[in-house]
Order: sequence, then C-alpha cells, then structure tokens
Amino acid sequence: MIIYGGWHNLASGRGAVVDMFDTPVGPQSGGFIHANLVETMLAPNLFFPPPEWVSLAVEIVLGAGLALAFAFEISLLRKFGILGLTVAGLLVIDWFTLHLLSIFFDALPLIASMGLHAFCDQVYEWREDAKRWHHAAAYKELALARAATVERS
Repeated sequence: MIIYGGWHNLASGRGAVVDMFDTPVGPQSGGFIHANLVETMLAPNLFFPPPEWVSLAVEIVLGAGLALAFAFEISLLRKFGILGLTVAGLLVIDWFTLHLLSIFFDALPLIASMGLHAFCDQVYEWREDAKRWHHAAAYKELALARAATVERS
C-alpha cells in the first residue's frame, strides 16, 4: 500500500485481496483499472477532431438544405419530418466517423440549433398567420360597417 508516495510495510500482505478484477491482461486491482480509465479519458489523442473545412462544409450543406426546406409553405408535419430525417442522418454520420474513422464529429450543437431554429420559425409563422387573420377580420368588420352606413344614407 502506498501512503504519501512510499510503501507502507505494515499494510502489505494483510488479509485477502478483495479489490481484484479479471481483465484481458490478468487480474488487476480496481485502483489501476480506474487510473487507466481516467488516463484514457483525459488523453488528447483518443479521438481526432475532423478538419475545419469538413465541419464548415457540413454546416453549410445542412444549413442550405434546411433553409430551402423551410422556405416553402409546407405542413408542420412535413417540416419536422425533414428535420427528423436530417437529425437521423447527422447521428448516422456521427456514428460512422467515430467508430470507423476515429474522428469525433460533434453533431449535438448542429442538432440543437436546427431544432431551436425550426421551433422559432414555426412560432413566427403562427404569429404572422394570427396577424393576417386579425387584419382580415378587422377589414371585414370595417367593410360591413361601411356597407351599413351606405345603406342608411
């Protein structure tokens, strides 16, 4: 047992070893397993980020595609269907690059921004529709009022 950087003689060889686990390289103590896990997680060379131009190209293509899809007057279900297919495609690309190429492509910011944009775009459309209906109803009331005043005269 190591205490303050040195072996402690009185703790060595006392009792059964209970913190041993079978690993591919043989029995290892839990402390060594955890140390290897933390070292692997903190190592900067575990996964490589994609080149900057790849990330930029993916963002431009997805942004242009979704802007084109959301520019047309289509139903809410179709818009969110397109968004769902795009998210599924991003997750497949993320899985492919991570497991087969060891490149970590972080799709979460793209997915979150696409979802937030789609939600805000839909709320904006609902507000614009409500304004149009309100203006149409006000115009109809004004037209009816004018017609009633013309009939009285």
